[in-house]
Amino acid sequence: MSSDPTPAIQISSAWIGLTGAVAGAALTSIGALLGAVVTNRRNRRRDAQDRESEWRSHAVELAKVENERLIEARKNNPNIKLEPTIFNFLALYRDLHLLNDMTVEELYAKIVANNLIEPKEEPTAVRAVAACAGPNDDHPKVFLAVDGSATCPYCSKKFVASPQA
Repeated sequence: MSSDPTPAIQISSAWIGLTGAVAGAALTSIGALLGAVVTNRRNRRRDAQDRESEWRSHAVELAKVENERLIEARKNNPNIKLEPTIFNFLALYRDLHLLNDMTVEELYAKIVANNLIEPKEEPTAVRAVAACAGPNDDHPKVFLAVDGSATCPYCSKKFVASPQA
């Protein structure tokens, strides 16, 4: 039996080198994975911000076009009531948000079904102010000044001032 300690040291050095290489490869892989997760999350947030910006820009442009159309139509028919442009903007912005979850055809069908049908008139405003909370959670509670009648910009519900107002 030899009492030479050299082979044990060589084996230990080999194991230490192998363990270091495996640990280094594992840490590199974990670092790359974490970097990919962080980058992916940042890219999704940036994409969402870009979509929001595009939706706002499109809603502004569409509201301008709709306002110009109403002004032209009012020249021929002075009875057409001009709503504040912000109402058109809010409705268009809401509709553009829906493009995230549905196709253009589905959105168009929904707009036609929900926005173009003549709403029922309800005498709900007593003092020329109406509150509308809407049919779902996406609709905030809004208070509308009723000058004869008013339309909710979110759900298109029409309010008519009662005779006592």
